[in-house]
Amino acid sequence: MMRRILPVLLAIMIIFLSACSGKRENEDPTGSSAEPSIKSEEMYDFDGIWKDEGEELFGNYFTACIGYGTIEIYAINEEDSLISLLWSGTFAPEKKDDTYVIESVNDHERTDYSEYGYTEDTVFLTFEEEKLKCSVSIMGFPKEFSFVYSRDIAEGLMLEMVNAFELRFSPLKPEIVKSEVSIYVPEDSENYSTRVSFLVSIENPNEEFAVNRPRLLVSGHSSDGSLIELVDLALPDIPAGDTLIYGGNEDIGECVGEEFEFKIVLDRDLPYMKSSDSTARSYKDVYVMNIEDNGPYAFKGWVQNDTDLDIFHVRFVLVYLKDGKMVVTDLIPHNLEAMLYHKASYFIQSKLPMGEFAYDEMKLYVYATDPLLK
Repeated sequence: MMRRILPVLLAIMIIFLSACSGKRENEDPTGSSAEPSIKSEEMYDFDGIWKDEGEELFGNYFTACIGYGTIEIYAINEEDSLISLLWSGTFAPEKKDDTYVIESVNDHERTDYSEYGYTEDTVFLTFEEEKLKCSVSIMGFPKEFSFVYSRDIAEGLMLEMVNAFELRFSPLKPEIVKSEVSIYVPEDSENYSTRVSFLVSIENPNEEFAVNRPRLLVSGHSSDGSLIELVDLALPDIPAGDTLIYGGNEDIGECVGEEFEFKIVLDRDLPYMKSSDSTARSYKDVYVMNIEDNGPYAFKGWVQNDTDLDIFHVRFVLVYLKDGKMVVTDLIPHNLEAMLYHKASYFIQSKLPMGEFAYDEMKLYVYATDPLLK
C-alpha cells in the first residue's frame, strides 16, 4: 500500500513547490501582473478574406474582402470564370459587449455600376461567435450571409479578386485637371441641333499603375436644378504618369445654362493594372503626321505607331476652333489599316459638314483602342 501512496505524495509535493516558486520575474510583488491581459479590450482584426458558409446561388459562391476601412462582397462563379461585385462600403466596427455591429455605407460609385450591385444606402452587419452576418438582395432574391474567416491560400479567381482589391487602394485616382465646354447654336436650327462640346484632360498620377478602362460621365442641369446625364463615354486606358485629352459632343436636350459636371468612373473589378501587365502605351508613341487637305471636305495623313505593340484600331478626337468656340467629335477614322509596331498607316477622314461650323483651326488627337502584344 505504501508503495502506491508514496509516488502520489511525491507528485503532490513537486506541484506545490513549483507553484510557490513559480512567480515570473516581472510580476508585481503585490500579486497583480505587470502584463495585464487586454484581450477583452482589443478590437478584433477583421482584415482579410471571408467565406460564406451558406449554399451557392445561381452557381456562385460568396466571399468578402475586408481592409482599408472597406468591405466588399463578391459572387464568384468558377464555371463561367466570373467575379461580380455585390457590395462595397465602409467598415468601422463598434464593439457592444461580446458583439460587434457595423453600419456599412454604400460606395455608390462602385455598386451602382455593377450588374449585381446592391443599391441600398446601408448594410448592417453583426459579428459574434466568429461569424460575420448580414443580408443583401441579389437581383431581387434575398440572401443571408454567414461569413467565416478564411485561412486558405487564395488561388485562381479568388486570387484575382484579392489582387484587384489590394490594387484599388494602392494607386491614386486619376484627376480631371482641365475641362472645356462650348455650346454651339447653329444658324440652321431645322437641320442641326444645339450641342455641347467638351474637352477634358485626365491625369494619371501613378508612376507604376495604368488606369484600366475608365469612363467619363458628363451631366448638365435642368431648369429645376437636377442633373441630366448626357454622356457615358468609354475612355482608352491611361498609361502610368500620362495625361489623356479626350472629348466629344452631345445634343444638349433639356439642359439649361453652360455649367456641366464631369466625373471619372473606374472599372468596378480592375480599376488599375501594373504597368508591366498593361498594354497601355504612352500617347506620345501613337501620333498623326503629314496631314493635308484631300479636297474641300476631307483631309488625309498617316498614323505612326512607335510602340512595341501591333495596333488594330484607333480613335480620333477632332477639335474645330473658331472665335473662342469649339466643336469636338470622336470617331473611328476611315480606311485606316492595322498598324504593325514601328509602322505607319495611311487614312482619309471627312471634315465636319460645311455650314455646320466654319472653323479656323483644327486639332487632332489619336488613341489606340485595342493594341495586341507581339
